[in-house]
Amino acid sequence: MPLNTLGNLSAEQKQYYDRRMMLSARKSQVFYPFAYLESVPMHGGNSVSWRRLEAFGLATTPINEGIAPASTSMQITEVTASVSQYGNFATISDQLYYMGIDDLLAEGSLAMGQNGGESIDSVIATALGNSTNVVYATGSSKGAIAASNPITANLIRTGNETLEVANAVKFGGDAEDDALGVGGFVLFVHPHQVYDIYNDSEIKNALQYSAMTNTNDSKFWTGYIASFYGTEIFKSTLCPVFAGAGSGGANVYGAVLIAKEAFAALDVAGLGKFQIEDQPFGSGGATGDPLSQVASIGWKAFQAPTILNQNFMCVIMTGATHG
Repeated sequence: MPLNTLGNLSAEQKQYYDRRMMLSARKSQVFYPFAYLESVPMHGGNSVSWRRLEAFGLATTPINEGIAPASTSMQITEVTASVSQYGNFATISDQLYYMGIDDLLAEGSLAMGQNGGESIDSVIATALGNSTNVVYATGSSKGAIAASNPITANLIRTGNETLEVANAVKFGGDAEDDALGVGGFVLFVHPHQVYDIYNDSEIKNALQYSAMTNTNDSKFWTGYIASFYGTEIFKSTLCPVFAGAGSGGANVYGAVLIAKEAFAALDVAGLGKFQIEDQPFGSGGATGDPLSQVASIGWKAFQAPTILNQNFMCVIMTGATHG
């Protein structure tokens, strides 16, 4: 009678590793969940286009009785981007798999899931860091910013004002935003900026008051920092860092403030953030792996993160006390 084992049922192993990769990838999703997600069908080409109808100017001049006013022109703005492919993989030999003291396929699947999630989020963060809508902690360029110019409550208020003047739409009010658990604008800050946020007395007092008056708000002590002046603040090491670009060679940190539909990311052919590629021993075939000596774990993705509306986001450039 044949004995069924995990070694023989490679499909079961693959499902196990896939689940571990996706679990780790979800923990690495910071920017991606807040993107306007564009679904690109298979055979849909290697470029993508977004269009928006600009708001009409206000009609504040009285019209004459019985006479129609002049027709208003429509203005459509188009944003285009080319799709690029990203990916990574690692190979494991049969000797390492069977004789190594660690289960590197299992551990590697977690590490590769984190790599995939963080890699795509890093690509998105880089695109957002190139925004032309910038609030500087001091001066009018990154070169003027020193470590002594940290993020402050005033800078966050200035960023909010920048978006509100542009009539940027806040998160909240629909099922997708409710699932994210956010409302208002969203601000992503680097951990070095978080240190300075907690040192700002105005912010500290607001957070302490919130913690005392809302005993159910346990998120205060997690990666989600708090809601401050109608802005949900999250921390991420993937926020843009401009090494040595500041005054005296100081590092400059970009806190990314976004409104709804500020930027877009892709879901190509329903693959989501990325597609898992686990290849078991022998999958290389008679030519590539004739003795079933090599397995691999990896991921690949198509992506084109794009700022849809510069007025719906801004980057707050600051120094950092510990940066």
